[in-house]
Amino acid sequence: MGNHYTPHYTYQYPPQPYHSQPPTVTFYHPHEPHPHPHPRHKPKGLGSNGCLRCICCCYNCLLFVIVASFVISIFFLLHYQPEKPIYELKDFAVKRFDIRDMNLETEIAISVLAHNTNSKIELSYGDDNSIGVSYSGTKFCSGSFPPFEQPTKNTTIVVSVYVAHTKRH
Repeated sequence: MGNHYTPHYTYQYPPQPYHSQPPTVTFYHPHEPHPHPHPRHKPKGLGSNGCLRCICCCYNCLLFVIVASFVISIFFLLHYQPEKPIYELKDFAVKRFDIRDMNLETEIAISVLAHNTNSKIELSYGDDNSIGVSYSGTKFCSGSFPPFEQPTKNTTIVVSVYVAHTKRH
């Protein structure tokens, strides 16, 4: 078994007539690597780093989320056209104001007009609300008003009475 050279070539049987050019026959030496039409390994370049690809993918996802949030916000603003509710103090009555032995007892009635000027947004005033009355750092009373729902384009009057006993030291 010596160094025997066997040519590798392609042919057709039966031979076909030549119309323009004869078919090319390629011979390869058995001990030499076969040439490839494309290189086996990509040359190291800008896009071949896996870490850089991951960072670019994360950046693109973050950019997509930011743009989508912006588009949704603009849609919400244009569709619903939200406006701030308007509050007016309608009535404020001090029913009791007693100072005895450095103790302050107060009873205050408050009426507030709440205007909802929105045409597509209803307002819900829940249990977690508060009103406080103070003067020069002294709190006279505080409390919460009853929860209620305010429909669109509506004015609601909220009336509450607050009683407080304050001890000064």
